[in-house]
Amino acid sequence: MSARDAGLDRVRGAAIVLVVAGHVWRGLAGDGLLANTPAFRAIDAAVYLFHMPVFFLLAGLFFAPPRAPRPFLARWAARLVWPFLLWSWIEGAAHAAWGAPMGAWGILGYPWPPKSVFWFLAALAFIQVLVWAARRLPPQAAAALLVGLSAAMVAGIVPDPGLGMLWLGLVHLPWFAAGYLIGAERVPRLTGRPALALPGAVLFAAGQALAFTAGLAAAPLFYLATGLATAGFVLAVANLPARLPALERLGPLTMPIYVSHVIFAAAVRVALQIAGVTSVPVHLVAGVAAGIAGPLLLWSVAHRLGLAAALGLGGAGRARMAQAGAAS
Repeated sequence: MSARDAGLDRVRGAAIVLVVAGHVWRGLAGDGLLANTPAFRAIDAAVYLFHMPVFFLLAGLFFAPPRAPRPFLARWAARLVWPFLLWSWIEGAAHAAWGAPMGAWGILGYPWPPKSVFWFLAALAFIQVLVWAARRLPPQAAAALLVGLSAAMVAGIVPDPGLGMLWLGLVHLPWFAAGYLIGAERVPRLTGRPALALPGAVLFAAGQALAFTAGLAAAPLFYLATGLATAGFVLAVANLPARLPALERLGPLTMPIYVSHVIFAAAVRVALQIAGVTSVPVHLVAGVAAGIAGPLLLWSVAHRLGLAAALGLGGAGRARMAQAGAAS
C-alpha cells in the first residue's frame, strides 16, 4: 500500500471510529445514562459537525463511474442500493422482534423514508446518480452545474421539500461535489506530506471554534464551519508523520462497520444495563469496541463463506484492500 493510500485509509478509519462513538454517545443519552447537559451537547456537536462530511468528500474524490448506464447502475445498485435495503430490512425486523407494532408489510416498507444510519446510503445513492448524469455533459458544463447546485445549498436558497432524513443527506452535496471536482489525481499533493498536518489541525480547530461561537443556524455559517473542520480533519490525519496501522486497516472496511455497528453496540449497551453496569466510561469503551469488532468479525466470516457481497458488506475488492492494509 502506498503512503498516499495509507493516509486516506487512516482518515476513513478515524472517521468510522467517530461514527461508532457518536452513536454510542447518543445511545447512552437515549437510555438515560447520560444527561442532556451543555457538555454533552458540545461534544455531540463537535463530532457530528464533520465526521459524515468526511465520507461524502472522500466518496466524491474517487467517484469515476462508467459512462454507460448499465454498468454504472449495476455497480451503484450492488454497492449502495442493496446494502441500504437489506440492512434497513434487518433493522426493521429487529424492531419487530423487540416488540414494535409492525407486520411483514411494515418491515418491507421500513427502508422508506430512510431511517437510522441508512440516510447516508440513500443520500449517497441519489447524489451519485446526479453527478453521473452531470458527467454526461461537457466537462465545463458539468462542473458549472455542480458548482451552481452546491452554491445554492450553501446560500440556503434550496427549500427542504419534505424528504426527512434524505434531506439531511442531500445537504452534503457540496462536499461530494468538492471531492469530485478536486479529483483523485490531485491526492498526491494533499497526502503524505507531514508539513500539512499542522495547518490541517489549525483549520479543524477554526471550524470547531466557529461552530461553537457563532452557531450553525444560517446555512453559509454551517457550511463554512463544516468545511473548515472537514478539510482540516482530512489534511491533519492524512498527513500525520506517524503511521497508525490499526486505523489504516479499518479504512477499506467502513461499509460493514457502518451498516451493522448499531446492532452490536446496542446489544452490548442492553447487556451491560441488564448486568447493572451504569458507568459511562465502561459503556463507551465497550460500546465502541463492540461496534467495531462485531462488524469486522461478521465481515470476516461472510468473506470466508463467500457471502460478503450478498450481505452488502463488500466483495473481493474490499478483501484485497484489507489484506493490503494488514500487510503494510
